[in-house]
Amino acid sequence: MTNGPTEPQFVAESRRDAWATLYTQYSVRVWRYVARIIGADSDAVADAVQETFLAAARNFEQFDPERGSTWAWLTGIAHRQAALHW
Repeated sequence: MTNGPTEPQFVAESRRDAWATLYTQYSVRVWRYVARIIGADSDAVADAVQETFLAAARNFEQFDPERGSTWAWLTGIAHRQAALHW
């Protein structure tokens, strides 16, 4: 009989799956949003999108679904990252 994952492993896997789902659902939309602000510089857009998701991961505890949707939260972060580009 094989042992299942420990509780910390299970939590880590669950978080990874949640972030993968979040990225899959929103990355294209965030890319388009940032590209409208930054323009055709795909390297700059890629950097801003990456920084958006890194900032979201670092500050996830601050997300409050009662204050707005996940999309609104991510676009707020993306807008700030695009502004930092300029």
